[in-house]
Amino acid sequence: MVNRREVIVFLGALALAGKPSVAQDNGVEIMGGTANVKKLDNGKFNVTSGEGQAALRLGKNSFLLNANKQVDFEVEPKNRFFRAASVVMGGMHGVFDPDQTSDREIRTQHATIGIRGTAMYVDVQSDENRTYSCCYGGIDITSVASGARFEQRTSYHEARITTADGTIEPAPYDRPLNHYDSLVALENMVSCQPRWNLPDGKMQFLTPEGKSLFNRPA
Repeated sequence: MVNRREVIVFLGALALAGKPSVAQDNGVEIMGGTANVKKLDNGKFNVTSGEGQAALRLGKNSFLLNANKQVDFEVEPKNRFFRAASVVMGGMHGVFDPDQTSDREIRTQHATIGIRGTAMYVDVQSDENRTYSCCYGGIDITSVASGARFEQRTSYHEARITTADGTIEPAPYDRPLNHYDSLVALENMVSCQPRWNLPDGKMQFLTPEGKSLFNRPA
């Protein structure tokens, strides 16, 4: 039987150096924004964000869901290690436990994406019928339609598109899609720092005011 609970926490002025109020449900800490958490079974649960973004922490993993999005999470029933996230619609930014050695993956209707690095952004583009995936570190992309595979390794933002007909190709954008270097804030939520190589030593994609739960990264 599904146990549904609405968790509402307002981020306010989230000072990452401080300790914000946190709501916890089934091992999911809601660090900011509004989210509905539905417990399913065998370590599975669904999270739906509200009208704004929602920031979540799951052990040593952190996630930022765009507004009005759905993600199905899976964890190991015994140790609660993150196992998988199925993005039903929209975008999600994730930072993953660098010490976890067991398999982890992100799933969409177009692709299964194995986590080989520590951070990535995925966006199911319903209008284009394709999945956008961007990372620093490493991901292994497998097309659901064709079985085609692509190993992506990068030190800063690099993106691929997986289409409904099974192709995996470079993303047709000159900047990250719907996400910014707010990754810094997600890393800080789990006491980590990005291990990226910044062009000219500077972050290139700062969050516009009002676009994120997080202010512009320092």
